[in-house]
Amino acid sequence: MPAAQFVDLYEILQVSPNAEKDTIKRVHQMLSLKYQLAAPENNAVAYFSQLQQAAATLLDAETRAAYDQERLKHLASLAAPGSAPAAGPAAVSDAPAPVPLAEPTPTAPLTPPPAAAPTPDPDAVPAATDEPPARTLLDPGRFMQGLDIDGEKRRRAGLIEICYRQRILKPRQPALSVKQLEDGMELTVSELEASLWYLKETDLLRVSDAGNYAVTVRGMNAIEGGFVNFVEGRFDMKTFNG
Repeated sequence: MPAAQFVDLYEILQVSPNAEKDTIKRVHQMLSLKYQLAAPENNAVAYFSQLQQAAATLLDAETRAAYDQERLKHLASLAAPGSAPAAGPAAVSDAPAPVPLAEPTPTAPLTPPPAAAPTPDPDAVPAATDEPPARTLLDPGRFMQGLDIDGEKRRRAGLIEICYRQRILKPRQPALSVKQLEDGMELTVSELEASLWYLKETDLLRVSDAGNYAVTVRGMNAIEGGFVNFVEGRFDMKTFNG
């Protein structure tokens, strides 16, 4: 691929060249949802096509390895061999630098010796000062202020119950796309991202290569055991894990 036509697929996906496969999948899914329904006048259609090409190349180990080699060659070609060398240090004159004349030291006026410090009275009450009091230990609870913890638990419970219902009613199509989860929860993917991450990491939901979510056996046990309840807003996985 000529240098003028080279396209950096990592920049299109907004990921690092060292990004793991799971990271590339997650970012591709989020960007695809964002630009899939965008207005054509914003060049979203062309960008959406580039997203699919970038994901298809970087999610395959062989094509990614070949692309990485091509990318390294492109980056090496960007180094201009005829560029001007960096400016070196300024020429040093052979003449010695002039030595500044020493300023005459003024004679300090005679001062009386300092008076001896008074002996502190152990019974005296210390005088009030304007110095601020010593800092107290940080209250960890203040970092949780402004966070809707109960709302987060309800989102987790709602997601796992939607996937549970899909598994029971349509066992041959148990997985739901992020768009279907958004519609079912009436929330955006950014509002559901933390909840989906938690459910995936705890093996309550499983995500396919296509980015669709389905409830696991562990998730069904949590629902049927009463540890997850959307109506009551309860998500007691600590007891379930115990």
